[in-house]
Formats: sequence, structure tokens, C-alpha cells
Amino acid sequence: MNLKSDYFIEEIQDTTHTGLWEVDLKTMSLHWSRKTYEIHNIPESEEIDIEKAISFYHDDDQEIIKTAFEECINYQRPYRKILRIVDNDGNTVFVEANGKPIVENGKVIKIYGTFRNMNTHFNLINKKRIMGKELSEYKRSLEQFFIVAHTDIRGKIISVNENFCKISGYTEKELLGKDHRILNSGTHPKEFFHNLWDTILRGNAWNGTVCNKKKDGSLYWVETFIFPNKLEREITSFTAIRFDITEKMNLQQQLNEEIDRSTFQSQLAAIGEMSTGISHEINNPLSIIQGNSMIIEKSCQDNEKVLKSVSSINKAIKRISRIINGLRRLGTKSQSDDFKTVSLSQIFNDTFEFCLEALHHRSVKVIYDEVDPNIKIYCNEVKVSQIFINLINNAKDAIIDSNSDEKWIKIIVEENDNDVIIHIIDSGPGIPEENKSKIMEKFFTTKSVSHGNGLGLTLVNNFVKEINGKFYLNESFSNTCFTIEIPKAKD
Repeated sequence: MNLKSDYFIEEIQDTTHTGLWEVDLKTMSLHWSRKTYEIHNIPESEEIDIEKAISFYHDDDQEIIKTAFEECINYQRPYRKILRIVDNDGNTVFVEANGKPIVENGKVIKIYGTFRNMNTHFNLINKKRIMGKELSEYKRSLEQFFIVAHTDIRGKIISVNENFCKISGYTEKELLGKDHRILNSGTHPKEFFHNLWDTILRGNAWNGTVCNKKKDGSLYWVETFIFPNKLEREITSFTAIRFDITEKMNLQQQLNEEIDRSTFQSQLAAIGEMSTGISHEINNPLSIIQGNSMIIEKSCQDNEKVLKSVSSINKAIKRISRIINGLRRLGTKSQSDDFKTVSLSQIFNDTFEFCLEALHHRSVKVIYDEVDPNIKIYCNEVKVSQIFINLINNAKDAIIDSNSDEKWIKIIVEENDNDVIIHIIDSGPGIPEENKSKIMEKFFTTKSVSHGNGLGLTLVNNFVKEINGKFYLNESFSNTCFTIEIPKAKD
């Protein structure tokens, strides 16, 4: 067999990194192909025999190849072994050694086989093993520190990690097969999710901050990254990686609320200074008007028409005086953050001095009973007044915007052993169902930009919390009703 002459065999050897060999047992001669010499890193001119060929094998593998070779001779048993050789430069090479017997008259006369360099193959396997290990470590780290979920192309959940279950409150069984709408908090508009899906279905990654709802109804915030998984350029699934930022969002909200409070206090202080000046400027001409009105009244005792006009002037003067005095009182109190025990009826009276004129001008009737002067609360008087002003103004706006024939605001004050409960009810059209979950959110408003900034109910809620009270939309009434529960002052 001439191992050097066949062109096609040479090409196959180079392509597959495989050499050929043959042992003639009659002459005990060994023949290697060019590729076999190349694998051993020795020149073709070098003489080679069986003993020397075996000596190239790694010390731990020499007995293995000897045994396989002898069994092939004695038992006509072919062999295939993955072993190591040490080439002429001392490099370890993994090889696949194959041997088959040629039998004549029941006796093995030759053994031939292949000798394949497996280093490239083993390097690939090793790289794959290392990559697999790194991937496993990466996945383990990912699973340990992040909230991970995989969905199919339709968004149905196909796997979640333990962190996902822990933060959401759902079990894996409850989540599998569902989509992420199970976590929808209602915080984000439909356009938010349309943009998300549009991005990932185009094969792009998406990143955003999402507010989710737990199984128990409480909310949590996550920074979210969603990646499309592709096979041959076709999207097959999505991987969502999230981390919890609820604490960060809560701190940011507290900071924003503190800024709002500081801004509010600054505005109140400015109102206080301004109201003092306004009171001084207006009271002087009011005194002149009132004095002249009294002179006219005395001079025109017999003129019924004039007396009627004078009476109207006097009523208007008294109304303006009450407003100015109320403004002055609140202006003075606004410059203090002090909490003290005050009569709820006094706060009501001061507040209504501002509101009743505007309500009267809009033909809105206010229905309320006198508040027991013995009901006392421990609070910042100005902030509680601001609570009532905001709620009454909101009720007035709702009534006016609705063009309703019935225009009224009813205030009901109840009490129990520990709290005073105030219901503010209006005849407006009510709050749409889709807005009920959003009305306490900062900057949410149904009014135009020029008529509202969405902070009114947020400030009310914050101020009520400061006095350890409760504030909520009370749906037990047929009309829109906001209820405030305030602890009574302890004797």
C-alpha cells in the first residue's frame, strides 16, 4: 500500500487532521503517512519503528496502547482509543488512535489504522466547558441578585426565579402560563406598554422603571431590562431582568414631599406678609366708607330706598372685614410650624370666611351644622385649614364643570371616643372608575394646566398624615365624598 501516492487521501488527511499508519507483522515494519509524521512533529526522513512509535505515548497511556495492539493481533479485536502523545517538541497532543486487523488464512498479517489530532476538538470542548461554567456562574449570580423571568413570544411566563416569587408574593405555579398583566398596578398608561412591546418586537432591548402590584395589593418599583432572544434572526422568547428600587422611589417621594412642604411654607409666609399689608391698606378705606355710610344713614332716615342701599353697603363692608380678618389671622399663623390644641369649629369658621363668598358667587349652597366647640384637635391650624380649602375648592370645581342643576356641598361632622370624622360631599358628577386609583398620585389631575397642578390631594394626604389622621375617597355615599379622620386632642 503506497501511502504517499493517493492525492485524495492526502486531502482527506489535511481536512480531518488525521494521519494513516500500517504495521506489516511479517517484516515488523511500520509505515506512517505524511500527516502522522506531522502530528508527531518529526520529519518524514526519520526512521520509525513500533517501539519508537509507542514511546511517543504519554507514560500513563503506553500500557493502554500496547494492550490494545496485542489484543488486535491475538484476538483480531479492533480498537479505538483517545490517548495522549508527547510530540518531538515536548507538547502534549490528544489523539484518537484506531487500529484494525487484516486477516489472511485466519491469521493477522497486518494492522492498519488512523491517527487523528484531537487537540482542536478538545480545545473546543474545553472552551465550551469554560463558557458553560462561566454562563452557569453568571446565571447563578443573576438568579441570586436580580428578579428574572422568561416569556414566550406572546408574553406568557415560562420561567421565573425565586426572587420573582419572593417580591411578587405569587408562587411559581401561579405565575407560569400567565402574562405580566397579573402584576399590572394601573400606574402606567396603555401607551407605556405599547411602546415597550413595539420596542422588543422590533428586536431591540427595552429599559424602563415599572410600578408593579404584589399579590397582596401593595405596590413595588423595579428597574426593568427586557431582551429579545433570537434563533436564526427570529425572536423566540424574551428575558426580563429587574431589580427592586422601591426604597429608592420611596426616598425620592419623601424628598419631593419635603420640597413641596418647604415650598408651601414659603408661600404661606409670603401670604402672611402680604395679608398684613393688604389688611392695613384695605381697612383704612373701609373705615372711611363705613363712617360715611353711618352719616348717610342718619341723614336719610326718611328715604327708604337710600336706607336699603346703605344697608347693603354695610353688609358688604362686614363681609369684606370678615375676609380680611380671616386672612390676617391665617397669615399670622402661617409663619409658625407649631402644633397646638385648637377648636375644630374655630378652624371651620376661619376657613369658611374665604370659601363662602366664592361659593355664593357660583350659586353653590353649603350645607353644614355648627361644629361642637368642645371638639379639639392637636394640629398645625393653617395646614388643617388648607385641607378644608383644597377639598371645598375641588368640590366647587367639580360642580361648576358639570353644569349640574343641583349645586351643593354638604359637610358632615361626626365623632367617636377617639376621632372626629369629617365628610365633604358634593353634588358633582362623581369620579370616573378609571381615575379612582390615581387621584392620590402626585401631579395627577383632570383639570387643564392653567387650573390645576395635581398636588392638591397629595398635599391634603400629606397634611392629614402629619396629624396621624386618615384621608380617603369614601364610596359608601352615593355622591362623591372625601372623608378625613383626625384624632381628638387628649385632655
